[in-house]
Amino acid sequence: MGLNRALRDGKPLTDRYKTIQAGLDSWLSDAPKEKGVFFRGIPMRANSEWNAVNTGDVITDKAYTSFSKSREVAKGYGTNGIADDSVVIVARGKLPELPMHISNRYGRKLYEAYREASEHLAPRNTQYRVTKVRDIKERYAVSTATGIAQRSSTGNHIRNIRVVYVEF
Repeated sequence: MGLNRALRDGKPLTDRYKTIQAGLDSWLSDAPKEKGVFFRGIPMRANSEWNAVNTGDVITDKAYTSFSKSREVAKGYGTNGIADDSVVIVARGKLPELPMHISNRYGRKLYEAYREASEHLAPRNTQYRVTKVRDIKERYAVSTATGIAQRSSTGNHIRNIRVVYVEF
């Protein structure tokens, strides 16, 4: 179980996770913040509380939450690059940008792997106030070469996308 899963489930943290949490909390409180619009994609099958939010709701995420400056990158995470229904969160606020010189668990520099993502991180226990919700149906086609779903006005498949606008 990862740190975020433990935080969201209210499970006790291991000593290792407590150390990581303290470091992240410290970094997030001191890091310069960028004001702007940020995006996060979540597959609907994740059974997230975001699937059923309404305008006026306030959601508190007990875990650290990553966002992108790119709507398309976030949407890709939400659909897993395939045909999943998804939630796309459009957030207005201030967030620090993750330092992209760090390496992921495979030793690949995050900047190289996710250059277009421009990833930003929200602290744990951030409260999001829902200002608007839109449900859209999107037509898509699946590439026979790659198996990846792509938006297409002539596509013969439809996926549901719930767009949730929030402020924090």
